[in-house]
Amino acid sequence: MAVDPKPRLRQTVASLDHQKFFDAFVCNESRAREVTRFLRNKALKEQDQGMSKTTVFLADPTERCDAFVTLSAASLEMPREELTALRKFVPGVMVDWLGVHIEHNGKGLGHDIFKWVEREALALRRTSPVGLRLIVLAVRAANWTLFQRYAAVWGFTPLPLPTDPDNDESPHERPDPKNERPEWLAESRFIHMYYDLLSRKNAEPQ
Repeated sequence: MAVDPKPRLRQTVASLDHQKFFDAFVCNESRAREVTRFLRNKALKEQDQGMSKTTVFLADPTERCDAFVTLSAASLEMPREELTALRKFVPGVMVDWLGVHIEHNGKGLGHDIFKWVEREALALRRTSPVGLRLIVLAVRAANWTLFQRYAAVWGFTPLPLPTDPDNDESPHERPDPKNERPEWLAESRFIHMYYDLLSRKNAEPQ
């Protein structure tokens, strides 16, 4: 069976003109449906407040929002030995939300959008007067399959977590995407992951 070709999408900054598409947006998420709720109810409000910026991806003729990504500035606290970084907090771009319309489920569109984010981040490194090293995201442990994909396919590295969520001094362990979710890691916890722009072949030289 032939695989449907990926659509040629154009990206544009979210605006009130897109609200009707947001209200009809459906993606492949179960349970809390956080992604859909954010797009419908919070994306434009956050953007107006300067907290984040949402880019929507549309196919012409425009009939729906095929995908979206919401980005914000980030400063991730890193163990000193993690990147041999000279500072505790490393600057980056946070992928707050990324959603793909359910009709594109399993076709790699989410990864394509992430690579677009990477290209934008690398361009920002060239033109911005501020430093930028990481792309950061957080995924709930309940979405273990997604966590594994972020590591294996997207190239993200998980940070170690305290095994006791109520005690930051407890032993820290790095969740292993090659194994099943460990018993100490509750489904409700977030796993922070980073993508190091400097480790990529197309990263800008220092």
